[in-house]
Amino acid sequence: MEYRVAAGLLGLLALALYLAARRRGPLRGPRWAPPTGPLALVATTVFGLAAALLMLPVLAQAALGDPAGIEANLTAGVVAAVVAVAAVAVGLRQLRYAR
Repeated sequence: MEYRVAAGLLGLLALALYLAARRRGPLRGPRWAPPTGPLALVATTVFGLAAALLMLPVLAQAALGDPAGIEANLTAGVVAAVVAVAAVAVGLRQLRYAR
């Protein structure tokens, strides 16, 4: 469990550094901003696959009647699914405003 907390903190640190570079550093300006549509598509694909790959063993293990130890993959799969749904929402919003 500690490695997940460490990975989350490292991700937050990387996000803070990126945002600081976008605000004051060399990544300032619109030309460094990634296009929202393709970014949402890639995020939906990656996080959707991660959710599926994390949840399938959990479902198989639960179906076989052995629910021991499924909590870690279950929570990780749920988080990945939530992020995938959020990426779909961003992509659909971008598609609606593109018209």
